[in-house]
Amino acid sequence: MRTRLIVGGLAAALVTARALQTERSAPPRESRIPVGKASLFSREVGRGQPVIVLHGGPDFDHGYLLPDLDRLAGAFRLIYYDQRGRGRSADHVQPEEVTLASDVDDLDKVRQHFHLESPVLLGHSWGAVLALEYAVRHPERVSRIILMNPAPASASDFALLRKAYVQKLGADMDRQKEIMAGAAYREGDPEAVAARYRLHFKPALKRPEDYEKLMAKMKAGFTSQGKDRIVKARAVEDRLMRDTWQADGYNLLPKLRTLTIPTLVISGDHDFIPGEIAAHIAGGNSERSAGHSQKLRTLHLSRVCWRRSKRFQRLLSAYACDRAATLIARRGGKGLDLSLLTLSAGSVLEIRWPCGCEVRLIISACQKVQLVIR
Repeated sequence: MRTRLIVGGLAAALVTARALQTERSAPPRESRIPVGKASLFSREVGRGQPVIVLHGGPDFDHGYLLPDLDRLAGAFRLIYYDQRGRGRSADHVQPEEVTLASDVDDLDKVRQHFHLESPVLLGHSWGAVLALEYAVRHPERVSRIILMNPAPASASDFALLRKAYVQKLGADMDRQKEIMAGAAYREGDPEAVAARYRLHFKPALKRPEDYEKLMAKMKAGFTSQGKDRIVKARAVEDRLMRDTWQADGYNLLPKLRTLTIPTLVISGDHDFIPGEIAAHIAGGNSERSAGHSQKLRTLHLSRVCWRRSKRFQRLLSAYACDRAATLIARRGGKGLDLSLLTLSAGSVLEIRWPCGCEVRLIISACQKVQLVIR
């Protein structure tokens, strides 16, 4: 699996950012995609290379990703959809009908509906797992994969997440359990659900203003969703967890070794999903067989933040379009330009500033890189 791993100050997709102007893009286009007795709500925006966006949860819909990811609409044709049983794709769906297999099949129906041969898949959190499950089944139907704050790809990594999550929440974990045990939360009351997620996401965003804007957005989403859809989406989540993280021996990691699809893995240093989980997906873990011949390319950049500028857009644009990427970190100090520097396998380049900014570049296969730091 050819991968790059970016570790930086990203609260990937869970931050509020100023939407970039996309005058060249057409207005969003909405449609319904038939899937059995139900249909999937889709939203399409932008022009260019097609990117199917897979939301997280698994009980969320795509709304929390907006307007942040729309910043890419000036260069890409973004296709969002609410997964079956969630958001505006909940009507005429019974939770027991939704499985990991049906989610994978639905993703293929989305691809077919838009007449796409091999789109880019961009998955956030649970959406990253769905993207990988689809890719191992249909590698010829995916051109590139972008994984933002990926959820665990194995039962053992899910246990690692649970342990880290409890430690990170501290006393808020007990308060969250109290809310979840209450009748209002069990019945899907939007106020109670929003109160739970205030605790859930509290440690995941560094800047208080980002946190408050996200909470306002999510609370509005829960209110719009309503009790019945919230409860249905929660039941769907339980069903999908039984198919994945709660299943005995669930481990997608060995299958990823067979993939040759270029994959960008992004993990945030303030996320409650441990960075090791992203590293395992990227392939930089002890479970990777020593005899695996695929050349792994792993790149670490500390404290690169996408929410404040076009840097994140440039990175994804360059990666998805198969162009040489220019990665930019701005934390003061003098500029440094390493243009097409050739580094041999196993070499490590570390750059530090007095202000504490640090960039560490690890090369696992001999290659040329372009790194610009200003």
